[in-house]
Amino acid sequence: MKALFVKTIALAVVFLTSTMNANLSAKTKYVVNYETENSRITSKTVYTYNGTLHNHVKYNYNYGTDGLIANKEAFRWNESGQNWEPYYLIAYTYSENEDAIELALWHPDEKTYSQLKERNVYQKNGSKAPVSCSKYKWRNESKTWNFTNKIEYNTPVNTLAYADIE
Repeated sequence: MKALFVKTIALAVVFLTSTMNANLSAKTKYVVNYETENSRITSKTVYTYNGTLHNHVKYNYNYGTDGLIANKEAFRWNESGQNWEPYYLIAYTYSENEDAIELALWHPDEKTYSQLKERNVYQKNGSKAPVSCSKYKWRNESKTWNFTNKIEYNTPVNTLAYADIE
């Protein structure tokens, strides 16, 4: 009986140790490279690192004539094709009273960002700071935006914090 108990404890220790080692080795490390032009980030490439660098995701940024970000295009690395494949596009629009962010997924058959998914509209106060966010989901059947909820901010937030969704 005592031998069985010792074996059970030993097996449990081995199991826990191997699980902990697997969890520690499973943590992915990332390395990021930024490309800039005129003090603006134009591209960001994220690599996984486990002794060597491997392409992971890439983001290209475009700016409007006002200097604000107009869109962010994301790409995923295709290991078998050894190329970057389009993934999604986030488009930013700005106006006096609100800013909007729209997410569209890449449609490989059409080769366009035609799969609209989500839209966030940030209402601004007199100081131009966002005070609320109305969220919408795209409805393919009716080809319209469907309101889902509204978030009121106790203190104004910076919408640029949402510019790097990954």
